[in-house]
This record gives sequence, C-alpha cells and structure tokens, in this order.
Amino acid sequence: MGRYTRRGKSSPLEQDIVAVTKEKNSESLIYNLKREVRNFEVTAKELEGAGITSPFFNMAFVLAKYNGAIDWFNGNKLHSNLLGDSYKLHKHHIFPKAILKKMGYTRDKRKMKNELANRAFLTARANKQILASEPIDYLKEVMARYPNALEQQFVPTKEVLWQKENFEEFLKIRREKIAKAINTFMENLIAKGVPELSIRDLINSDESFNLELKSSFAYDIKEDKSNKELRNSVLKEIAAFANSGGGTLLLGVENNHNILGLSKDFSITHRKDKDGFIQEFTQFIESEIGGLNTFKRLIELKFHVLDSKEILEIRIDKSQKPLFLKINGSKILYIRDENRVVPLTDPEEINEYIKDNF
Repeated sequence: MGRYTRRGKSSPLEQDIVAVTKEKNSESLIYNLKREVRNFEVTAKELEGAGITSPFFNMAFVLAKYNGAIDWFNGNKLHSNLLGDSYKLHKHHIFPKAILKKMGYTRDKRKMKNELANRAFLTARANKQILASEPIDYLKEVMARYPNALEQQFVPTKEVLWQKENFEEFLKIRREKIAKAINTFMENLIAKGVPELSIRDLINSDESFNLELKSSFAYDIKEDKSNKELRNSVLKEIAAFANSGGGTLLLGVENNHNILGLSKDFSITHRKDKDGFIQEFTQFIESEIGGLNTFKRLIELKFHVLDSKEILEIRIDKSQKPLFLKINGSKILYIRDENRVVPLTDPEEINEYIKDNF
C-alpha cells in the first residue's frame, strides 16, 4: 500500500515504467511487487490503529464505493465529489467520540477511537444527524431503512456488537471484515492468469530497487576464507529494504548471475552444515534489528537447489517504522537508492526521509 506515494532517493514508479516498457506486459508490475512484499494478504492485525492517513483508509473507500455504498440516511450513492456543504463526504465515527470520551478513550486509546475500523463514509448532513447517538440506537434505524447499507461498508450487523461496552470487540470484527474484503478484491484483480516468477527468472534479473544478489554471507570468496565482517553487508541490505519498499535478497548468487551456492558458508558454522548456517544467520540478524519478533514480521527465508547448489532467497517486507542500525556507536538509517544501499546520517535528511516514507 502506498507504493507510489513513497518519496526518497529512488522511485518505484520509475522502476515500474521501465519494467513495462521493457517487458511490454502488466505481469512485470506484479513481479516487481512480489520482490517487495512477502504476502499480498492483508491481516486484521495490520489494521489496528490504522487512521485516516493510512493507505488502507483510501482502499476501504474504494471498496465501499465498489460495493455500491450509500448514505445511511438519504440512500444516495456515495462518491468523493458530492455537491453542497451538506453533502460533502465525512469520515464518520461509528461509535461517536463524545461517547468514547466518557468511556475513557483518551490519550493512550486515542488511536483506537479514531482508527479506520471505527469510521464510515457518510455525508456531512447524515453525520450531524447522528451526533452523539449510540450505535445501538441509530444503526437499528439504518438497518430497517436500508438493509444492505451496513454490509456495504463492512459494519458488523450483530446488534450485540453495537452496544458501547462491546466497542473493542466491534473493532476486532470489523477489522477482520475489511481485511477480508481487501484480500478478495486483490485476489480477483491480480491472481488471474499471472504466472509465478521462477527462482531462475529472479536470478537472471538485473539488480534494482527491490532485488539484490550476493555471493555469500560470511565467507570471503576472493580470499577463500571466513570473514565475519561480510555479515554487516547483508545486514545493511536487509535494513535498507525494510526502510524502503521491501525487496528480495539472493544469497549464493554473484552479481553476474552465476550461481555459487552456500556450501562454503555452511562449512564455517559451528555445526558445519545448513542447520548451523540458519541458526547463526538468524541469531545475527535478530540481534541487530531488534529481536525475534521483528525478524519474523519482516523476513522470510526460503532455500532453493539449482544445479546441485543451494541458495537462499530472503524476502524482506517494508517496516512500519524506521529501522536503525548501530554502527560504531552511531545510529544509521540505511535506505535503498536504485540498486545500492545508502546510509543516512544527517538528522535533517533522516527526518525528511521518515516524514516522506513512514
């Protein structure tokens, strides 16, 4: 989400234009996305705290409109350019702010009060009619007047969930509904007739904003010996992808697309095998990026055997918050600029990048 709204030192839009121009098909766009995103599926967890500035918010409006959403009080179909002040589109709080304030939803719970799961799209006139009415009261009227209106905006129709004491359960169920609607829409949009990008296709692709090839993790191919300093290079690549748009890192493949495999890396671990490599790789990256939870949230590992050689595909998701690395006592923000890693150390430059990308 928000792929073309990201700004910084390189542009996903430029990359996609080049891909389409070169390949002359829409599948190339989807392949670009697949290098950046481990899973196209949106989870309800990702919608927790998502506000009106979240790309999910605009997606929810698109889907509501796609469902034929209507105003809950006059039956008119909603769109973003309704005429007249009374009919301008409002981001209505289903559980009104005044009620939630009395229930203690302030400060720490402000995000919950204002998140996407507590918002609906209504006209200003309808919004004023509701004011501080409790959902258990006004949603009954909406259901009676327009039976499909709530489902068009993914609002749970069980009346027990409209009671103010069940506000958090309401949010939980609605997040699930919105996530399911987004996933269904995206599956229908991109899944038909798009062949999978094979690992060989990936290996033979040029390095780019979202693809990097590296010959090894901790083994110096040129010197033919162990060199644990090389691990930092892989670490910086992972952090840069996480701070940019996500991406794919292939270990065991040279820049010229030659497949080396990781047998040398396996041989220098304490166990001298693949399991030892996985353990040491995971422990090192975890310790540098903030622990196991961050690792699991951002990184997926997949081994492939080609020409009797084993390589590692590392898929990195975009982080929801800046991921700094501590290098020689200083915190550095690494980002992706075209096909290279760039360190940001200037505070103003870092603040500008964070503002534009997170």
